[in-house]
Amino acid sequence: MSSGVCARLRSRLAYVVKDPLINLSSFDWSPYWTTPSSMDDIHSVFQPPDIRYLRDHHPQTLASLISSISTHLVYLSKLSNVPIHKFPKIHLLNCIRLLTLFMPFLYEKSSSALLEDKIFWSAKYHSKHHTSGNLHEQISPTESNIPTPGVDDESHNGQSPNDETSSLKVDYHTMIHSDSPLGMELINSCLDLLFTLDFTVQSNKVSASFANDYQPIVWEPGCENLSHYMDPVLDLDSNRLEIIRLLLSLFSKNLYTTHGDLVGTGSRFLTVFVAVTNGRKYYTLCLSLINTILRSTQNNSNPTISPYVNSNINNNNGLEVQNNDVHKKIRILLVTSIIQLFSIIVVYPIPFKDINFLYKYNIILSHNNQPKNRTRMFLNKLNKIDDLKFIITTLSIPILNPINDLNNLSAFSYIMKSSKLIDDDEIHIWSKELLIILLEFFQCNSKYRSVFTELLGPEFFVSLMYFVLKYKDDGSQKNFVKLCVQNLLYLSSDLRMCSKLLSHFNIQLYESLPQLLRTSTTPTSYRDFLLIHLCNILGSFNNLNEFSNNKSTDSFSSN
Repeated sequence: MSSGVCARLRSRLAYVVKDPLINLSSFDWSPYWTTPSSMDDIHSVFQPPDIRYLRDHHPQTLASLISSISTHLVYLSKLSNVPIHKFPKIHLLNCIRLLTLFMPFLYEKSSSALLEDKIFWSAKYHSKHHTSGNLHEQISPTESNIPTPGVDDESHNGQSPNDETSSLKVDYHTMIHSDSPLGMELINSCLDLLFTLDFTVQSNKVSASFANDYQPIVWEPGCENLSHYMDPVLDLDSNRLEIIRLLLSLFSKNLYTTHGDLVGTGSRFLTVFVAVTNGRKYYTLCLSLINTILRSTQNNSNPTISPYVNSNINNNNGLEVQNNDVHKKIRILLVTSIIQLFSIIVVYPIPFKDINFLYKYNIILSHNNQPKNRTRMFLNKLNKIDDLKFIITTLSIPILNPINDLNNLSAFSYIMKSSKLIDDDEIHIWSKELLIILLEFFQCNSKYRSVFTELLGPEFFVSLMYFVLKYKDDGSQKNFVKLCVQNLLYLSSDLRMCSKLLSHFNIQLYESLPQLLRTSTTPTSYRDFLLIHLCNILGSFNNLNEFSNNKSTDSFSSN
């Protein structure tokens, strides 16, 4: 996008702000999703000071813009019987990118809660009705009161306004009204788009002929999907990343909530996502997320633990993309976003102080239907022994790494360093998220607890103690240390795990431990090992006040 077009889009926005007589309900915002061709273009038009100025001084203008973008995104995601080669995918991606950009600024100011309710929950979704099969959107003179010559004369591909792929023809006089709030429709659209053929999923059997062909295909082999790994596809990874970023942005309200109010208020988008969306689609998404995480935590040099290894490819963990640095970084960012999303939805408690909106806006019709976090239900439904062994063995690799091979970083950390996306002193890039997922599995799945005890047993305690000893004085890792202590506390309360602590300490394991984990005398049992180190830690504090200060720092959620 040229600097001239960017300037015209910015001046168009400035004109709206300055003219109080403009009717925002009929104003045409379409140039903001039809003109840009990348996220950089969007950032050049909407800079942080501009967005904050709109939010603080012209909230109705920002509300109109966000509402129009959201409505158009939902509309495009529901569009059917449109040939896929004529579908304006760039418009859809721009709507996703715009919302991803705007939502954190909306949540940043606590007084904007009423604005969020007005945009997404009080307002019903109004879908545009198509009157013809061609793909033009003709803006009548009465719908745009601002003369901006040239704004619509350029597109991301250099196409003319009369090109069939540029936009959509809409009859604004005929509207289809929905009983669902716009926020609910937006979440449903994101879920559908994550399983849209030739957009975010690929099938060897069929190819999409029309836009928005929903196909519930699990993204990766793994739990409940017996096949072999294939090389990642750049376009699919890129589109998945865009949608998951939008979901994380919609759920980011909790980042701007005080710790005391976090559990009570939560996020309405997140509540709807985990409790109200289509059950089959949500289950398929959970499978896709966990299988992608399981694939990415493996090491290409030693993938023998996985039954899904494909001997015909050299990229079984999906991260080591060859000869394409752009795809490599996109894949890394995608997996990072996936593990963040899965960690959020698996620990999210339904905020019972703010669920009345579900009944008020007819999202849930009966008060007898209490919303539940279905992610935890998903964890409980995975009961195949082979799947549970695969989950435990794969997710525990980075956690057990210090006591197995201190000098061998996990595959993901190595790739992140080689891509210069993390500092050299960062070792355990996914430690907190993996510990959270392992602990939630342990809490939700009784068969998992049995397999976990037999497969890992007390070795997991030893590895957690290593992290506590190494990072207890490192302020930057204090939340990770707390999480390790919480895991130690919870796991030791389980009868089966506790009984394992009474077994004799494996001499070969003890002799292979790093010096940090050695004790003055060889421990008889794992219980003795833990008690010696815990007493040494408590004795290292000068007084109880120092210990209390270290224990009363920020909560796990902050980092």
